[in-house]
Amino acid sequence: MEIRQSIEISAPIETVWRLVSEPGWWINDGELEPHEVSLSADADGTMIAEVRGHSWGTWRLVVVELLENEYAAFRWAPHAAAGRDATGPTGSTLIEFILRQASDRVVVEVVESGFDELDLSAEKIAANYRDNDEGWGQELAALKAAAE
Repeated sequence: MEIRQSIEISAPIETVWRLVSEPGWWINDGELEPHEVSLSADADGTMIAEVRGHSWGTWRLVVVELLENEYAAFRWAPHAAAGRDATGPTGSTLIEFILRQASDRVVVEVVESGFDELDLSAEKIAANYRDNDEGWGQELAALKAAAE
């Protein structure tokens, strides 16, 4: 069970990378908004990002991997039961951003997976999947508007 969407952006790959590599950039109301990011490592060395924004409050994300101008991966807990904490007991989904240069454009693909691993009822998982499937179209459009 995964969401896979993409968009083409007419901007330098470095500009797009600067945006997608920032933890929590997608937590907004359809337009990228300023937010504060605090990074720390937990006891086992996992990089944790605490993201504070004015619209959605505070989120705790896990930075999985960052490969400059190519790939950014984060774990997050978008469902209410997790208290916006990707390290919480109900689990998290994996968000991957893959960047590819295509002539004078950058293709950004987002893949969100792991819904079936969440410790939630089937109904809540299905609702979360539907909400995020719709939401990624909005967030990719916001990314394009901010980058171009």
